[in-house]
Amino acid sequence: MTSQSVTGDAPDNLPEIRGHEGFLADIARSHASGRMHHAWLLSGPVGIGKAGIARLAAAWLLSETRQAGALFDGDSPAVKIDAEDPGATLVLNGAHPDYLAITPQLEDNKSGQIKVDQIRKLIPFMMHKPARGGWRVAIIDSMDEVNRNGANAMLKLLEEPPPQAVIFLIASRIGQLPPTIRSRCRLVRMNALADDDCFAALGQIWPDATPALSLAKCHFRSSC
Repeated sequence: MTSQSVTGDAPDNLPEIRGHEGFLADIARSHASGRMHHAWLLSGPVGIGKAGIARLAAAWLLSETRQAGALFDGDSPAVKIDAEDPGATLVLNGAHPDYLAITPQLEDNKSGQIKVDQIRKLIPFMMHKPARGGWRVAIIDSMDEVNRNGANAMLKLLEEPPPQAVIFLIASRIGQLPPTIRSRCRLVRMNALADDDCFAALGQIWPDATPALSLAKCHFRSSC
């Protein structure tokens, strides 16, 4: 991980995410080459922002004023999304017709899993022509909550992906995923933040606590 932060110029519901520059670089290169991979498997510990960075990438892909290669601001991997862009705004508000986020249902779901019916709805969604003429993007958060039946239901989509369609699969336990799923995805391994990133992020959340954080940082390093 580097100490650079990933920020956006999008509406207030866009979270600030630090790190994961490697994933953003891969997305930018894949898009620029004209050979965007159809399925990305984002793996790593729980709570490091995998789903958040996938949502940011979805907003960028579905931006209507986006230019090729505009994922980077100069040499800095800082995501730039126009706050006035209608496509990005719709994604960040969960209302874009070409964006689908699949998470466990809250009602009548004792298992806490993503149900196979939810996965089955993904197939016609991805197969339809994009409503706004761009991409179709889906996020499954997470594959840890998808059982084998659900995984099998999405195999055909991964084997025969439609054009202009991208799926981001989130997982913290990729070893439990069927090999047939893993082998058809581009694996992106993500890590927890480095120490400097952690203290910088905490300083942004609690700016008044910066002196105390500086002391804690010194104490942490001296005790290692």
